[in-house]
Amino acid sequence: MTIRTDTLSNQAGTGPTTLTGQSAAKAWAGITYSAGTPSVAQSLNVSSITDNGTGFIVVNHSSNFNAGNYGVGTAASPSTHNDAAVNADRRNVDFLSAQFYENGTSPNDPNYFGFSADGDLA
Repeated sequence: MTIRTDTLSNQAGTGPTTLTGQSAAKAWAGITYSAGTPSVAQSLNVSSITDNGTGFIVVNHSSNFNAGNYGVGTAASPSTHNDAAVNADRRNVDFLSAQFYENGTSPNDPNYFGFSADGDLA
């Protein structure tokens, strides 16, 4: 079935419809590491990444968020140990920085890092 339309309006036909309960990520990425070098496998609203040393990465957004308090969910696949932690330590309107730790407190590059950011764009 295909639905095509030029305009969605409210029930009275006098204004736009209100979409409730719907939200989509405004930025996300899947980042892989090879020999300690990160590269973007897939992304939305990511202009570039910066490797700031072992276990530290900055993800730059293509379009800014309207504030730095947007929500972020992260996941990482550890490279050597089973106990790993990801800390999305800094969120700014134009970037997100993350730190990866394995085996307690040791910074280490993961095999994979993924994130999803939700909020309003500027």
